[in-house]
Amino acid sequence: MGGGRQINRLRAQLLAIFPALERAPTLTNQGPVMLPTCYQTPAAIRRTGAKRIETWLKTCKVRGVAEPARTAVEAAQSQHTALPGEKPAASLVARLANGVIALNEEIAEIDALIEARFHQHQYAKVINSLPGMGPCLGAEFIGRFHRGLLRAFYLSTSPVAPTAVRSHPLIGLAARVRHRIETEIQAGPG
Repeated sequence: MGGGRQINRLRAQLLAIFPALERAPTLTNQGPVMLPTCYQTPAAIRRTGAKRIETWLKTCKVRGVAEPARTAVEAAQSQHTALPGEKPAASLVARLANGVIALNEEIAEIDALIEARFHQHQYAKVINSLPGMGPCLGAEFIGRFHRGLLRAFYLSTSPVAPTAVRSHPLIGLAARVRHRIETEIQAGPG
């Protein structure tokens, strides 16, 4: 999940009105982030109950709903004090939670676009077969090393003495990938 700054703001607001809930779940999972979009205060969670919260989270397509619902109700049972300014703060918590969810959806869409574009590249299959190379890292790799741009950059940085081709670990990696691609091309489709 992304949006570290947004999650930190959500935590700070949640801490101001509902400290027990802020401490209970991790706000990087989908269920605990979805919960404050509808239920922000201890009284609202106590009134609703664990079963109805589970049902609501299931309708929001959240997996593993039993634990977030149970911990939210337990946290609500431990706090019976209504704080001044709770309602405006609760609406702010709901807006921040919706912002975190929207940001996560946008990140997922961008990752899908990057992955689709990466798989269109002619060497995507070879680059993806390297250990630790997924679609996002592979796309970055193609962006940096395609057509020898990095080598030209390193040769142009020093007017006195050109940099050796294998002086940087990433250049060595580029050479290994280039060799593997050339080997795949020579072997032909198979």
